[in-house]
Amino acid sequence: MPERVLITGGAGFIGRRVTALLLERGVEVSIVDDLSAGVSMPPAHDNLIAYEQDIRDTTVMWQLMAEIVPDAVIHLAALHHIPTCERDPGRAMDININGTQSVLDAMAGHDVRQMVLASTAAVYDWQNNPLSEDETPLRANDVYSTTKLKNEQQVAQWSAIHGGVASIARIFNTIGHDDPNGHLIPDIIAQLADGNNSIQLGNTAPKRDYTHADDIAAGIVALLEHPPTEKKVETYNLSYGVEHSVIDMVRAIGEWLDRPLTVAPDPGRVRNADRLSLLGDPSKTERLTGWRAQLDLSQSLARILPQLLPDSLHRAS
Repeated sequence: MPERVLITGGAGFIGRRVTALLLERGVEVSIVDDLSAGVSMPPAHDNLIAYEQDIRDTTVMWQLMAEIVPDAVIHLAALHHIPTCERDPGRAMDININGTQSVLDAMAGHDVRQMVLASTAAVYDWQNNPLSEDETPLRANDVYSTTKLKNEQQVAQWSAIHGGVASIARIFNTIGHDDPNGHLIPDIIAQLADGNNSIQLGNTAPKRDYTHADDIAAGIVALLEHPPTEKKVETYNLSYGVEHSVIDMVRAIGEWLDRPLTVAPDPGRVRNADRLSLLGDPSKTERLTGWRAQLDLSQSLARILPQLLPDSLHRAS
């Protein structure tokens, strides 16, 4: 395990969990986050230094890299919110592509040779079968996946020129009570709070591989601890390996509440195009790093729902 690590986006949804895990292991952690997602810096710790800075500022990143001299960088900072990326593609590309290049250039200038990059499962082509890092074709279908596919190419180029090693984490649908971009679960709970047992949703057929943020953070740490050995850049799926439909999610929440719920399609919420399956095959990640997600959907909801439910909603006794 590296002794000194810089985490971009270290105050975010996944970043603050990665930060906590590394601090528990005695790692010296520095985080860079502009707090634009409405998050706050993690609690103070003797081994933690936090910088409120924008990764796009090349001068700042160069100075911080010289000051911190990390053994490795975990690059999580990005504009993740899909609707925002679609509304403002220029900003998304500036943050995600130019920001990543700023980090890579600072690493190259200070001979930092290990990186973990947070990418996304959305870079995979649309297929109705488990997605494989080394076999499934890649195809960006929206602004966000375009930027992340470009990030993977940027990291590969950095590695080829400067000799660094990189682990690329293709992260599947991550859930948690504190997701600033949460959609489905908060939407369901908001309708429950209004006294509804019939939940109005849009596309209900698509299935997703839901994985708790705690598991994803542990996966990021595993990639840091097990850098590639056979080649300089390696990609890994971070997913549970089971997919669930929107209806499955509603039923699972109803079971946890002991409250029967049904789904009523709302034409106004239906997307014109939505991939039917996004299922990851995590076997390669387990084989090379030993990591496997521990929380299934029911266990994940047991961690999430008590944090999100209003006082007016209680489990039936």
